[in-house]
Amino acid sequence: MPTIDLSTPPPRTEGLLDALPRRVALTRHELDLVAHSAGGAPLPFLATTPSIGTLDGRLGVSRGSAQDEALGRALGSLHPAETSLTRRGLCVDGKVDEGLVGAVGLLATPELALDLDVRVGEHHARSWHRQAGQAVATLATVDGVVFELAWFATHQWPMDLARVAVTPDDVVLRDSIVPDVVDLPYELADAAGESVRSGRPDLLAVLATQHADSVVDADGIPLGGAAAHGVLTGLATEA
Repeated sequence: MPTIDLSTPPPRTEGLLDALPRRVALTRHELDLVAHSAGGAPLPFLATTPSIGTLDGRLGVSRGSAQDEALGRALGSLHPAETSLTRRGLCVDGKVDEGLVGAVGLLATPELALDLDVRVGEHHARSWHRQAGQAVATLATVDGVVFELAWFATHQWPMDLARVAVTPDDVVLRDSIVPDVVDLPYELADAAGESVRSGRPDLLAVLATQHADSVVDADGIPLGGAAAHGVLTGLATEA
């Protein structure tokens, strides 16, 4: 007769839900409260108080100041952080969920940090990835009001990075000045991007003139100076 040993529980197997990344949407106020509960852990972005400069009052409100003012109004309309977290079951008896606290703590004490900034048309997404040991925590926002806080195992990081990609179906863009097929040295494309990043887009014309024969179409025919300049401009500014 077989004997069944009930004195030792079987090893716990990781279920599907346990293996998935955990993601929580938090308002800016809720995020600040979680950071305070994590021992005042600093968040990965600079905290600023939206305000209108003194010159804006005399010269009109600039686009940046108008955006800050809109952000300030949005933040001012949010519910108190502890109230909203309690309503969602993320704060019990004044104690914030341990998962949230641990994720924000990891954001402040990583071994490896990766910042992502994606601009497509009028859309602007920012994401901060922090990794230590076998864990990764990420924080992302598109408006500075609502943030996504996530944490997961390090081996799942590539899958999460893939969420950053933007496909043509995600947003309507203007027609690109870059041909569907173009061949040019990587060093030339890299130099063009660096010119724009360093605030010297005027150097694109110089690069295009000096390396016009290196930029060719699908048939291997050089595009010429003006067309090469357009390609380098598009590669450096459209992405």
